[in-house]
Amino acid sequence: MSAAGPGNGRRSRRAARADGRERIEHWSAAPSPAAAAAAEREAAWAKEDARLRETDGRPGNAVQQAPPMVSPRPRLRTARVAVVLATVLAGVHAAAAVAAVVQTRHTIDADPSGSSSPLGALQVSRTAVDRLHDVTDVGDVTGLVFYGLLVVAGLLVLRWQVVPIRNQQALWIERPRYTPVAAGWCWVVPIWALFGPKKAYGDAWRAAEPLDERIPGQTWTDRPVPGLFTAWWAAWVIAGLLEPVTLRLPETTLGESETVWVLEAVSGTIHVAAGVLFVMVLTRLTARHDAMVDVVAAERATDPPSD
Repeated sequence: MSAAGPGNGRRSRRAARADGRERIEHWSAAPSPAAAAAAEREAAWAKEDARLRETDGRPGNAVQQAPPMVSPRPRLRTARVAVVLATVLAGVHAAAAVAAVVQTRHTIDADPSGSSSPLGALQVSRTAVDRLHDVTDVGDVTGLVFYGLLVVAGLLVLRWQVVPIRNQQALWIERPRYTPVAAGWCWVVPIWALFGPKKAYGDAWRAAEPLDERIPGQTWTDRPVPGLFTAWWAAWVIAGLLEPVTLRLPETTLGESETVWVLEAVSGTIHVAAGVLFVMVLTRLTARHDAMVDVVAAERATDPPSD
């Protein structure tokens, strides 16, 4: 039997409990490996957020520090008006090309050499020659005006598309496949221009999918895009591929001239279809991003403030 009395035993137990509490507090204060790793990730993300703010919001890990959601509507009006005007001119040019085809056919029928008659040595009346020149001149002028308007419309569309392309980060897309700069260049870079703009616009559509339509577990790149986008892009590519063909074809005889004007009429008609579809794409994409402006603002309001 130990010489220590009951009082010593109670003191020993109290000391043991106190020592246990100190050890618990010590281990509680020490961070676990998982917590330390999480803290390191948070610090890395904060550093990346600061870099993103300095580099105009290029893709990274930040969500709370993403650029604000902006409506593309203020820039839509000028872009849409320009596209509509270019589409109208495409229709006028197509009509002028049809008139040129008809007049060229009349000239072929009146010329003894037919379709092989050189344009510089037509064997028809002076009136018929003047009528042919008048019609083809109208076709040439309308074509030049159309392409001039197409350039202006393109610049205004590039200005508009910066907003929905940049909005992808505000819509929780951490690493968009197209930046505003890339989405602009893809219109003019060979080969890339055959698929880039349609892909960039599709990504802008996918990013703005309403929250109640999103499928759990589905990546944002797998979200569907309306068939309207495919129809618009098919018409645009076909019309664009016809343009260099008409420019490279010889036009020294009546028959060759007729072929060129037929292709001009077809190209102009397809440009009209592409223009109408593109106006619908611009309108729907703008409305889709508009609908998400308040949603994103509400989601950010509920996010805890970052340190």
